[in-house]
Amino acid sequence: MNTHDSSKKIPESEKSSDRSIPFRSDGILSQEELEIFTKKNTALSYDPLQAGWILKESRNDLIGFRECLPKKSNSSSFLESRRRDLLNGHMAEIQRAWIPELRRLRTILESNEVSISEILLEATEAFDRLTNKEFESVEIELEDHFRTQLLCSLFATNRLSQEFKSKHITFRNWEANDLEDYHSLLNQEEMWHWIPDAMPEPFTKEIARQFLDLAMRSGRHDVNAIEFKGELVGQIRLLHDPPSKIEGFLEKAPYRVAEISFWIGKPFWGQGIMKSALSSYMTELSRTKEWDAVYAWIHPGNVASAKAIENAGFVRDPWGLESRVASFMRIDGYLRFFNFFSKKEK
Repeated sequence: MNTHDSSKKIPESEKSSDRSIPFRSDGILSQEELEIFTKKNTALSYDPLQAGWILKESRNDLIGFRECLPKKSNSSSFLESRRRDLLNGHMAEIQRAWIPELRRLRTILESNEVSISEILLEATEAFDRLTNKEFESVEIELEDHFRTQLLCSLFATNRLSQEFKSKHITFRNWEANDLEDYHSLLNQEEMWHWIPDAMPEPFTKEIARQFLDLAMRSGRHDVNAIEFKGELVGQIRLLHDPPSKIEGFLEKAPYRVAEISFWIGKPFWGQGIMKSALSSYMTELSRTKEWDAVYAWIHPGNVASAKAIENAGFVRDPWGLESRVASFMRIDGYLRFFNFFSKKEK
């Protein structure tokens, strides 16, 4: 196990006289450590977030989502410094330059003379023109966030998704007594080829129970089980992006963005179930008027998921730095798709 960073600040309430107590953020056990602790019959626990084993006594200092893991990025102090520099030196200038671009692009968008993909590409090129110098060496997270905010301001008057409701598809919360079905659906090696996380080996019911427990927790994500004709078939999860720190942005601040992910059990592949489920889910999501945009990361070889997400109103992100963002998110090689919602009342 990695040595815990003694420089990490620990709240006074969490300090202990036992300085050897492990933390969840220390990381997973190596194979050698796992063998040693197993021989000693030490209590272990599978961590679904980090896809590996940790000591059961480890103190939980992670919230439970991907963004809590160590990032392939600069330190948070450097990021905050760059945020302040950018806000103080360039933000107002970029916003002023974006307003005429925004009007021009909206006119094109409302004329219905070009496709959504074409206007998204043109908007991206406009963003690159305006921010090329300002964003040199700036943290990729901030650059991607700022671009998403600009695109939200463009598509705020347009609805990409189509109204759709399937009478065979229903959504509900996972329950503890779903464990047998949950384990059966996920206990398929081929499924994990399309999921960013590695499949636990062996994928026991105890590990499945820990996964299910994480899915049932509320807070920064909403997780729904998918039922097709009353039978459990898969899952849809909406992960809320952290609130924006860019205040006073254009017409509103901040624009609200979330990441959607989903899976369906192998026995139900090829029946168009996920296609219907995603369209139904996005229709309901658009009616809540809670989100301005939703995005999804899709494995480049997963043609079925790409078709399902496009059918639900998503369009491929044409941004040249998409691969850098994917690397930052620890999902190298994945492709990103966006769906933007209108907030206009009918």
